[in-house]
Amino acid sequence: MPQLLPTEGVSANQDQPGSIASYLAEALNGSGVSICHIDNDRQHGPIDAKCVVRRAASECDRPDRLLLVTDSDIRVPPLRYLFGYADRRRGIAVVSTARLRVPDDPARTRARLLNVATHELGHLNGLSHCASPRCVMMQVSAPEQLDSRPLTTCAGGGRHFARLRQAISTIAVLLVLAIAIVGIESVTSFWEGAGPDFPFL
Repeated sequence: MPQLLPTEGVSANQDQPGSIASYLAEALNGSGVSICHIDNDRQHGPIDAKCVVRRAASECDRPDRLLLVTDSDIRVPPLRYLFGYADRRRGIAVVSTARLRVPDDPARTRARLLNVATHELGHLNGLSHCASPRCVMMQVSAPEQLDSRPLTTCAGGGRHFARLRQAISTIAVLLVLAIAIVGIESVTSFWEGAGPDFPFL
C-alpha cells in the first residue's frame, strides 16, 4: 500500500525520492495547498488514483487542499494512465511524474510537473477543461504538449465549459421529466380505457 510522506524533512537533493515534491512545495508556496509525496516502493504497477485520494481523505486531518505527488503511474479505470487526477469534493489531487520525466533535462521535468499540478489545482478551484491552447485547463494527452501549455487560464478559465455542462445537465433533466410525464399519462389513459359516449344512469 502506498505510504504518504509529508514534504517536511524531504531532501532537496534532486537525486533523492521526494525532491520533486519539495520543488512543488516551494513553487506553489502561498497557494494554500499541502503537499505529500507518495512512497510506492513496495507496490509494482500503477496506483489507483481514486483509492489513494480516499485513503488520504481518511488519514489526513487538514484545513486546506492536498496535493499528492508520486513517481509511479496513476490510473482511473478504464484509463490506463493519467498525468493527474483531482477530486473536487474531497479537495485532493494527485499528480504523477512517471511520464513527465526528461532524464537529461530536469528543469523541463519540473516545469511539466508544475503545469500538471496547476491544472489539477484548477479543478480543485472549480474550473473545468477548456478548449483554448492558451489555457492551463486545456486537456493534453502527451507530455510534449505540456511544454507549450501555459500556467495561466484564458479569459473563460474553464468556467464557460462548466456553465455549458450545467446547462446541458439542466436540459437533460427537464427532458427526462417531460418524457416521464408523457409516459405516465399514456399508461393512465390505457388503464382507464375509453368511457362511453352516453353514460347510462
